Amino acid sequence: MQRLLIRHINGKRANQTDQFPIGSFNDILIGRDEAAAVRFDPEQDDLVSRQHVKIAFDQGSNTFQITDLQSRNGTFLNRQRLYTPARISHGDTVQLGPGGPEFLFELEPPPASIARPTREIGASDGRSSGTMRATREMSVSSPSSPRPVGRATVERMLGDTFSKVKRESNKTMWVATAAAILLLAGGSFLYIHMRTSAQETAAAEKQQQELIQQMTPQTAAMRAQISQLQADIKGAAARDQKSLNAVAQIVAAQQKAAESQAHSPQTAQKAGQPSDASSPAAAPAQDVYSQHAKAVMDLWNGGQQEQAVQSVSQLIASNPQRWEGFWMAGNFLKAESKLPDALLADQQALALSPPDTIKPQIQAAIQQISMQMTGSMSQ
Repeated sequence: MQRLLIRHINGKRANQTDQFPIGSFNDILIGRDEAAAVRFDPEQDDLVSRQHVKIAFDQGSNTFQITDLQSRNGTFLNRQRLYTPARISHGDTVQLGPGGPEFLFELEPPPASIARPTREIGASDGRSSGTMRATREMSVSSPSSPRPVGRATVERMLGDTFSKVKRESNKTMWVATAAAILLLAGGSFLYIHMRTSAQETAAAEKQQQELIQQMTPQTAAMRAQISQLQADIKGAAARDQKSLNAVAQIVAAQQKAAESQAHSPQTAQKAGQPSDASSPAAAPAQDVYSQHAKAVMDLWNGGQQEQAVQSVSQLIASNPQRWEGFWMAGNFLKAESKLPDALLADQQALALSPPDTIKPQIQAAIQQISMQMTGSMSQ
């Protein structure tokens, strides 16, 4: 079976050989890529591209073709740079980039057409009589001297340069076109968004103005109602405060009378008979109630309504036969808009109050609460 041999001449893989049976492959990838069939060192052979060159086998013509894969440093076949795919034969030398690694392309066994016939020379002095040509002297140029560049090579180089410039120009043109399209689209979107926002803002302002115009009469009516309600509240508060002040005066008078009775000389009593309500035994109880009632009023007037409500409940529980506690409770409940409870408390205070002192004020308060409750039910 014939084999293809890649004999490395120099570089990291010098004196190594890669072998490939003919017919077992369609093409051979050469480079530093991990998938390359002929792989070079990825670090030291840095003149070699990852996918540098490809050798393909044409079974129809039984020939090989080498193609440069647009490598960065180029591919040289027998010292000539490849610009298009070319045919490669047994014994050709391939170099990967200027100064890069080289390898020898061979076939084993070599093709019969490649072997040259052995030339017979004379046994005496190496010349055949009248037929041996003189040795031809060849000028050997220095390896460092520049090789002459042909016209075709220059044309290929210029064509390659023009092609690259054209590709770069096309690329730049496409990038500029895409950027212009993006800018145009962004500007259009921004303009539409700003215009829409301005229209929405104008519509909202117009709607707000219409709503304000519609609400102006209603607002005036509401303000009038609020003013009237505030006036009613102030009047009710003044009346309630007047009633509470009257209660406070009565409580103070009772407390003063109790203190006078407590300090006066004892009157004549029947033998073995207990004293009446004005006796020293009854005076302290009346004095405690009056002091408790005064403390409740002080809490209420000091803004401590919750503590005042709790204290008036205790005052009523201490002596449920006194009208003062119920009267204060009615006023407190009325201030908290608890009209049914205030009505019950005032009715109890009316039943227990003296006929000529506070009864008319309690009756007026009951009538006022009844009117307020009737008005609330009608609304």
